[in-house]
Amino acid sequence: MSDTKHIHGFRENYSKGELLETMIDKNPIVQFHQWFDEAVKEKIPEPNAFILATSMVDFKPSARVMLLKGVENNSFVFFTNYESRKGKELTWNPYAAMVFLWLPMQRQIRIEGRVEKIPAEESANYFQSRPRESQLGAWASQQSVVLENRNMLDEKYSELEKKYEGKEILAGQNLTLARPPPLHASRRRKLVDRTALTIK
Repeated sequence: MSDTKHIHGFRENYSKGELLETMIDKNPIVQFHQWFDEAVKEKIPEPNAFILATSMVDFKPSARVMLLKGVENNSFVFFTNYESRKGKELTWNPYAAMVFLWLPMQRQIRIEGRVEKIPAEESANYFQSRPRESQLGAWASQQSVVLENRNMLDEKYSELEKKYEGKEILAGQNLTLARPPPLHASRRRKLVDRTALTIK
């Protein structure tokens, strides 16, 4: 029998350590680096994984798990396909929210802000740094497009593999990255009784 009927009984005591204002750096970016480094030392699986929430013209939200690719110029960098659902939603509404969750550390970080495109050259450099299989996969897969079957994806991949055999695979205009400035960023960590501190 499924345990879903007992969901209300799942409970954790979030009392690991303590969090005081005197322990937090006034600069949220500096604090993010400190906590991220701690997550790496704690060997949290994929500590750069985060949830990105966006919304479309109908104001219905959507969310998905993504990977942070860097923190540059006080901005959080991630890559996306402009033709994907999230890409189209960010074109219509450039404001988004990010959430990092590191359960073993009983810690989460929330970031909110406006997403901006970066220069095409920077995007192309990232694309070239990806494994060749990943580059081909990016071209073969149309994000957020429903496929009739898996064979369609495999056939497209094979087609591109032959097309670019021995050739450099260039990043398309729709294969780029976005950067949300931390103008409205907040950082929170769970405390006992679900209280939290916020840095702005």
